[in-house]
Amino acid sequence: MQKITRRIAGGFAAATLSVALVACSDAEDTANDAKDTAGSVAADASDAAGSAVDEATSEKDKDAESSESEDADGSESEDADSKDGDTKTVSTANGDQEVPAALASAIEEKKAEWGDVQSVESSDKGSLATFDGGNLLAMAKDGDEAQPIVGKIAETWKEQGGLDAEVGLPKAAEEKATEGKGWTQQFDNGVISWLQDESGKFTSSVEK
Repeated sequence: MQKITRRIAGGFAAATLSVALVACSDAEDTANDAKDTAGSVAADASDAAGSAVDEATSEKDKDAESSESEDADGSESEDADSKDGDTKTVSTANGDQEVPAALASAIEEKKAEWGDVQSVESSDKGSLATFDGGNLLAMAKDGDEAQPIVGKIAETWKEQGGLDAEVGLPKAAEEKATEGKGWTQQFDNGVISWLQDESGKFTSSVEK
């Protein structure tokens, strides 16, 4: 009777062990499947993220290239327009000449009062337009406004060298003298005056 009981117990233990082994094997397979699935999902997510980054980078590069192209086209157009607006053609007794746009506008304004332009000369200091009656319009090279020089002050400035005169170019139009009778005009490096002296005679003077 004891032998039978032992055999039954032994058989039961073996069966239990077999079931446990099967259960462990199934659990291991399930774990491996879950691991493979997680790995596959992670790989798919990584690929999707990489693809999205590549697409975003590609679109960014395209936008940058497009922007650069537009900027280049716009800059060239603006530069061309600016260049075209810097100078204008004016008619003189010596033929048509290119002059700064601001000087050309001033010339047009003065023509009705002063007559035609005889000549326009330029140097590294600026530009000078001479009208029929000897009146002048001068503009510094880096200036944006032409200044009139007229009468005896214009004569004196021309005698001093004009564009190369030591007093420089005019900063403003002439004004009536604050003392006595006459006129004064401010230049870059001095003042030219046409004033009446005590004897009643008008004379010019240059103060640097």
